[in-house]
Order: sequence, then structure tokens, then C-alpha cells
Amino acid sequence: MILAPYSHIVWFAGHSSVTSAINDPYGALYNNCLNLVRLREKAPEHARLIYASSASLYSTAQHDVASELPLARESDPLYANLNAYDMSKFVFDYIAKGFLKNFSGLRLGTVSGWSPNLRRELLFNAMNLSAQEKGKVMVANPQASRSILFLDDLFEAVWACIRLRKLKDGFYNLASATATVGEFGQAIASHYGAQLEWMPPSLTYSFRLDTAKAQEELGITFRGDLDQRCQQFLSQLQAAQPASSQSLVA
Repeated sequence: MILAPYSHIVWFAGHSSVTSAINDPYGALYNNCLNLVRLREKAPEHARLIYASSASLYSTAQHDVASELPLARESDPLYANLNAYDMSKFVFDYIAKGFLKNFSGLRLGTVSGWSPNLRRELLFNAMNLSAQEKGKVMVANPQASRSILFLDDLFEAVWACIRLRKLKDGFYNLASATATVGEFGQAIASHYGAQLEWMPPSLTYSFRLDTAKAQEELGITFRGDLDQRCQQFLSQLQAAQPASSQSLVA
């Protein structure tokens, strides 16, 4: 058996965005759920499966007052929103909780930060790029709430799941920073000295994550200082670009 020597299996593959899942719903079902069940079956019983779930399972319709939306805990009810991405994540979390052993499901906030395969459309990334390239930050639905997760904090959580030997089965909320969309926009615009541009409202959602369980059981500390994160994003972006194409916005 190919997987026999391994003590841990980290699964972050599959249809990893709402758009990709909507465009290929059956593929999302197979990759995010059915094929993942088969992978667990092929792995040795002692191997721990560490996989990407999603904080979108807590998402609700936008609240008029962001402070009224409580922080979601791992024990809270989930919402199987009517898109293929959320449904596939909901079903596998249900299967994991009811039938699997040796698993850690990571319910991720919006994964953010620079990477070689940069997701330009994600809230934090999009606001930073717009501030650098256009000198302004566009904000729609300022009262909606989001929890975002930076890539190095995600790494720390995965590494903790690997190195801790007596980890209980279950789920962990992972988020580096939680705020309203408007608060994120104001902080990022202030960092760059950029202008805020208010956009018309649109259909959206909100979620806010309680990360106390992950911090206590995994022994990690989330680093969500937005000034520091904006500077890190800019430095990594500029390091990856030719000097002639780098933005001079600071």
C-alpha cells in the first residue's frame, strides 16, 4: 500500500473556491467529499487525516450591525448554503464527525497573503493590490463581517496537527484577524495612504470565528496585525516582481 508508511496525510486539494465548485458541481462533490472518503479508507488506521474544511459553513446573511453577529464556535450549527462548494464541505464534515477516526478538520477563514499563485480577488489581497496599483481601496458591504487567515498562520496550525501526538479528533476554527469589511478597508487604506472608494451594496454574507479552541489545543498564536501584514504582503509581492513593474505606492 502506497500510503502505509505515512503517519499523517494533509489534504488541501479539490475544488477550493466557490466559483470552481459552481462551474463543476459534480467535480466538487467527488473531489471535496467522495474521493476524500476513499483516501481516508486507503490510508492506514493510525494515520491522521488533516484536511481543509471552510468557515463558510458558519456564514449567514449580512447583518446590519456587525457586532450582533456572535463569534462562531466549532460546536455551533452549520449552514449548508445552496452552492456546490459549501454543500461538499458540509457533507464531508458530517461524515468525518459521524464515521471517521484520526482526523483534524480545519475550518479556514478566507486564506490571505502573497503566494506564487496569487488569488487577487480575495478581500485582503484585492484591497492591498488596489491600494498599490490605483492608490485607492474599494469597499462594498462595509458592515459585513469576515475572518481572514494568513498563510503562515495556516502553516503553524497544520504543523501543530502533525507534531502533537495525542490530538483529539474534531474541528478547529482558524483565523488571524476578524473585522468588518469596512474596518479592513480603512486599515489597509490608512497603511498605504490610499483613498477609500465606497461601492454599491451587493448580495453578501458574514462570518466571525472564535479561535480559542485552536489556540488552546494546538498551542498556536494568530498574528493578525494588519499594518505588519500589509508590509509583509508588499515586500513579498515586490520581491517576486521585476524592478520595472513594481508599484511605488508606499
